[in-house]
Amino acid sequence: MSQTDLHRLEPGPYRDAFLVFCIAEISAQLLNHFLCQAYGQPDVQGGLCLLTSTDITTVTHSSHSPVSAFRTPFLGWTLSAINDYVEQNVPARNPLSEKFYVVLDDETVRSGGKSCLLVENVVERRRRYAAQGLSPTPDYEDEGEEVKSVRIGVDEALQMLSGLDERSLDMVELMD
Repeated sequence: MSQTDLHRLEPGPYRDAFLVFCIAEISAQLLNHFLCQAYGQPDVQGGLCLLTSTDITTVTHSSHSPVSAFRTPFLGWTLSAINDYVEQNVPARNPLSEKFYVVLDDETVRSGGKSCLLVENVVERRRRYAAQGLSPTPDYEDEGEEVKSVRIGVDEALQMLSGLDERSLDMVELMD
């Protein structure tokens, strides 16, 4: 599948599919827990695409439980490196959202699969702020990186992603 074929991706009965990156070794049990919790909430819109390869063209559908264990190609990546990957590999205006994504990390493992990071693409944030005549400030930056993220419960992930994508939520609000 080519980059242009991504525009024809049929993620499901929703507008966007959101990427899920594993930057730590996440067991199949935790991955399945994450997917069940995320999809198990009322009025969920959107899909989750668990990336098992750095080749974005391998994403052909949203991920659903059960999934098998896999070796993540993003092991040890920083949020900044993930953001760069999204910028370079996810074309705008296709079913895969380049605006927001989920990261499963060591804290996801420590929490028993109860938390994840919700991340906003740096370039998307700058575009949004520029459109409002504002400039991003460093008060919400993540540990010196330019990536804005917030730790949330996995059961809230898809609902919040959908709200952010539809602009009914704002990352700054979530961080309070």
